Amino acid sequence: MTLETVVIRCQQGSEAETSYKTTESASDKITAPLLDTPRTVTVMTARQIKERG
Repeated sequence: MTLETVVIRCQQGSEAETSYKTTESASDKITAPLLDTPRTVTVMTARQIKERG
């Protein structure tokens, strides 16, 4: 089975009106611009959680 070819084109420097890009948070807890907000996630195993109480 062969799927159809999909061609994606983008104009540099312009954004679609339906873009999901945002520059500010809807939450009042975030006071800094999103660009300056850390995006780190720490993953812990169940064992680590149990050991740390």
